Amino acid sequence: MNKIYAYTEYAPAWRATSKIISMHDSDNVSSHDASELLEQAIDSSLAALNFTWECETLCFWMSIDAGDLFIWLCEDQPQLAARIWRMNLLEKYKKRISTRISLMQHAESFVWKHTDNALRAFIADLPTEEQLGMVYAHMEKAHLKFSDDHDYGDDEGDEDEETYTSYLDNRDEVEENWSGGGPGYGAIATEAVAREALRIIVGRNTHATENGQRGYTQQSESWDSDDGCAVIDEIRRCTLSSATNCYVVDREALPQSLRGRTTEHRCLMVKVDDQWLNHPELIANPESLCYHLVDDGDSPIPIPAWGFANKVLWLRAEIFLEPIRRFRSALPVLYVGSTRCRLVIHRFAHWADLHRLVSAQRAAEGRPQYRESIEVNSFKTELPDGTVLHPSLKRNLVDLSGG
Repeated sequence: MNKIYAYTEYAPAWRATSKIISMHDSDNVSSHDASELLEQAIDSSLAALNFTWECETLCFWMSIDAGDLFIWLCEDQPQLAARIWRMNLLEKYKKRISTRISLMQHAESFVWKHTDNALRAFIADLPTEEQLGMVYAHMEKAHLKFSDDHDYGDDEGDEDEETYTSYLDNRDEVEENWSGGGPGYGAIATEAVAREALRIIVGRNTHATENGQRGYTQQSESWDSDDGCAVIDEIRRCTLSSATNCYVVDREALPQSLRGRTTEHRCLMVKVDDQWLNHPELIANPESLCYHLVDDGDSPIPIPAWGFANKVLWLRAEIFLEPIRRFRSALPVLYVGSTRCRLVIHRFAHWADLHRLVSAQRAAEGRPQYRESIEVNSFKTELPDGTVLHPSLKRNLVDLSGG
């Protein structure tokens, strides 16, 4: 029987044990060993996925992209990822990711469609098992349950049948390929979905309560530094090209005082006007990226771009999609001035934000009514003394990271 993953704080995930396969073994292995190797990769990928879990958007599970998870696997377990690639197992890896995540999509959809504020508030005051019973009852009303003959997807079906959908694909729904299952599957699947639905409900309650207690939106974390490093020195020297370049660097390339401020493997680095650094409250705006067609005054064709809410920085979308896919739960940006810099950890819900940005871009490309462009300088910021600061559009990517 295949495994079902439901990462919750209420119960451990249902997981079968797999033997450890040495990374130095020959790639000439049996189909059983290949399956075990895939399960190791799935274990690692879903553990990484759990660190990005969020419930605020209600489109976390619907937006998961197995291609992004494999990129992360290459960073976290390079030898394991290399074996998956060499053994031509990448499509099976994606299919297994898809079938596991499809269960959690049921949970997310259930919370979206079949719970209301009254139910969520009532559940918050109950013990955990009573909470779970309440979710079961509402799932029953919604006819959301699984039986033993509601099969679970595996790799033994038609190899040509499409089972994996990326948020980059122009399709509305994930096509599921159910071809497995077995005794006990129904109860285990139903419990996994119920526990994930409960985790989402409780998480949303906690989020709403904390926001209400704060009464305001917290700024992104940021730190000022006058320390230098090789990349910063180069950006400051190249005054012409650095105005339109955005650099991607490894975390270890940051100044020593800033390296421990982010858990991301990489950081964006851009040159900005010194006056932005005098107003950290403006740079550290916590809102998410947004999409617009922008007119920079130089190109006759509007540029698809992703902008930061601080009105400091815009990135050319088609160039920056690939490096952005490597960031998991935050977008660290080092804003570099002539003598000092500021590291800002911008909020980034990887799955929901990329799904939203790519969907907006796709709508603009396919529907003329969404193609109205905006002048980039219309996002200007006026300071109390009358000084006007304009955003910087970065058209070029310089990737100085390790991969």
